Amino acid sequence: MLTMTTEFDDFFGFFDEMEASSSEAQTQFQIPEELFQDEPNYSSSFDTFPEQTQKEVLRRHKIIQFIEKRLTGGWTEKNLVPLLNVVEHELNLSPPSWRTLAEWKKAYFESGRSLLSLVPKHAQKGNRTTHTDSQSLIDEAIEKKYLTRERLSVAETYRY
Repeated sequence: MLTMTTEFDDFFGFFDEMEASSSEAQTQFQIPEELFQDEPNYSSSFDTFPEQTQKEVLRRHKIIQFIEKRLTGGWTEKNLVPLLNVVEHELNLSPPSWRTLAEWKKAYFESGRSLLSLVPKHAQKGNRTTHTDSQSLIDEAIEKKYLTRERLSVAETYRY
């Protein structure tokens, strides 16, 4: 009987909607495997930084490009200092030290010439270890000295 239905379908052009919708549903609800293969890129974009930071990045980029076009030889003090004086006069920008410029260039080139590598890293300066929580010390003093049967003064609790 199955063959009769097929011959009948072929002859009269019958279209089984149920069969079509189930095959569409199978292909429609398959999740592409590409979504799970690549690591998502959550890096910052240039536009997410404050305007002042963007200006500083563009200033650094402009200086690097200016020096790169005029530099003959390596990025050494001997070659960079004369060009940094030219940067000051021609671009009207305060030039960095030659060593700072060499560090900017290194980060910029190692990142594949990404502007994000020129973002100032002021937040990474200094001692970033967590400090002791003073609130826990205050709470301890209140519990051990002040909230006791023997009422000490606030000054005595403070001395603890």
